[in-house]
Amino acid sequence: MTLLGHWWNGLWGTRTRKDVWLEHHHDDGRFYVRWRGGQWRDRDGVCWRTTLSKAQAVVDALTHADAADPGDNWRRVDS
Repeated sequence: MTLLGHWWNGLWGTRTRKDVWLEHHHDDGRFYVRWRGGQWRDRDGVCWRTTLSKAQAVVDALTHADAADPGDNWRRVDS
């Protein structure tokens, strides 16, 4: 797998830290989105999409889901 992006909500602690990764799997050509942490209903998860744009839409939905929470300050941390 190749890491295409990693986002973090800027918070520390088991109940508040959230991470999202976007990866490309060369064997099957799929794009995987993984997430973990925080108080999301599904604390850990993974889904795949067939195109980068669809996978990026999942990342955008996850990182903007808590936009109303002033404590979340999403940033890309892989670059």
